Amino acid sequence: MVLSNIFDNLVDPETSFLENMVAVQLYKRYGDNVFFYKDNVEVDFYIPDIQTAIQVCYSLRDSDTLQRETDALLKIGNRLPVNEKIIITRDESRTMDDVGVTAVSLRDWLLSL
Repeated sequence: MVLSNIFDNLVDPETSFLENMVAVQLYKRYGDNVFFYKDNVEVDFYIPDIQTAIQVCYSLRDSDTLQRETDALLKIGNRLPVNEKIIITRDESRTMDDVGVTAVSLRDWLLSL
């Protein structure tokens, strides 16, 4: 673990907890075929086998957060094959058909596995 990740956990512990829960479940399901993507855009998880990109954030209530998370998913879709773009939140769900992004609560996402 790099030192910056330790500080990220201290600054934003709620999102870090959600990211860790998602990472554990993805690793259980897809093993080593889960990736963090960073190339002019950061995406929390990319699973090439199912062409899925996942962002994790605590809440989308802030318009800047919604824009940042959505933009990242749209940008990775321009670089890699992505059929599904998901934002996992603490307790919010919504479909953004205009950009092809689905936001889902952690609980609902876990139940869908």
